[in-house]
Amino acid sequence: SVVCTNTSKDLGMHWSLLTMAQLMISTAASCVVILLFRVVPYHGISVKPGQLQLTVALSCSFVFGFITLNMALKLMNVS
Repeated sequence: SVVCTNTSKDLGMHWSLLTMAQLMISTAASCVVILLFRVVPYHGISVKPGQLQLTVALSCSFVFGFITLNMALKLMNVS
């Protein structure tokens, strides 16, 4: 945690670019794991509106968490 916090602050990137970089790296790492180990991480999203709405809400809250964390790291002296 300390290493990640200090590295994020030392990069000096805008919080939005840092968030985008984190999400792109995590997506790439997930793709590598799925391809190398043939992992099937989930069942596909069904056509049911309820499941799609829940998935969208979860995705939005996940991204919002990244954004608020990176904004806090950039704006505050977090240790």
